[in-house]
Amino acid sequence: MSKSLKFVKSIIHPDSLQTIIQQNYLLENVESVTLVKSGFNDTYHVKGAKSSIGYARIYSLAATQSSSADFEAEFLLYLNEHNISVSLPIKLNNGSYKKNLKLPEGNRDLVLFETATQLSENVPISSYAFKYGIHVGLLHLAAMKFKPKLKPQQLNLDYLLFNSLELIGQHIGKQTAEFQFLNIIADKVSTILGKLDLSKNLFGICHGDLHTQNIMKNGNDYTFIDFELCGEGSLLYDLGTIKSTSWMSLGNKVETFWLPFLNGYLCQIKLDKQQLLCVEYYAIVRQIWLLKHNIEATKHKGNKFSNIDAMQQTISFIKLSDAVITAKATS
Repeated sequence: MSKSLKFVKSIIHPDSLQTIIQQNYLLENVESVTLVKSGFNDTYHVKGAKSSIGYARIYSLAATQSSSADFEAEFLLYLNEHNISVSLPIKLNNGSYKKNLKLPEGNRDLVLFETATQLSENVPISSYAFKYGIHVGLLHLAAMKFKPKLKPQQLNLDYLLFNSLELIGQHIGKQTAEFQFLNIIADKVSTILGKLDLSKNLFGICHGDLHTQNIMKNGNDYTFIDFELCGEGSLLYDLGTIKSTSWMSLGNKVETFWLPFLNGYLCQIKLDKQQLLCVEYYAIVRQIWLLKHNIEATKHKGNKFSNIDAMQQTISFIKLSDAVITAKATS
């Protein structure tokens, strides 16, 4: 291979990854490895002879350089020690939690996580939403007490909102009506959130991608998975993420999930009227960040983001949310 060649990103063949896992982990009967998702980080499902072993994540070059895997492992081990059920990293033969892989584009970290089992149950949405809320509250109580040794990603408005807006503008054009609308909304959200000092309460390590698919329910056990986007910031951002992802999946029926979820959360952590208003605005922040994330993920694969439906869905959500928030604030 010519040393002059540069690689944006390589994807390891599942058979090769299976060999790496067999050589570096004390595991028996690794029967198969399947690529599940390729994005910034690549995720593979690792199966044994009779059951799932776990999920292998190969972190992006940027995530590896910022030691994301190390911080994530530190946080997960802390949560586990404080009785929060999480999908833990599995130790390698040498006792560490990550394997550094030398790939064409540079070194990238490999971490293998335990499987978290989820059982389907025919229960009312309000029932499991309430219990989800309780467990997210417990997660946040633990997160507020965590004192990291490693430096986490800062989930502030510069990172979540304005950096996202800059990339969106580069993609769709800063003179377009869509960007002008997003820019006005971003200024409004920043001004309102900036008026409230959120650093003195409900500040800690956010999950960063908290939605129902990242909380596995097995009977009375609830296990949190996929902390790859975790970082330090207002925990209200996690709640905003749940609110926005619930709306995207449930539409006008979102309150059938959100209200019982919030009631469960409030059993653990009390929120005042201003904080509840902040959650609504963080839902907008999440949607702007997610739009940026989707654009970046598409570019990462060498393609041009052209999902007009996703763009319009984001705009529609933000317009509806802004109208609802304004109505609540004036009532």
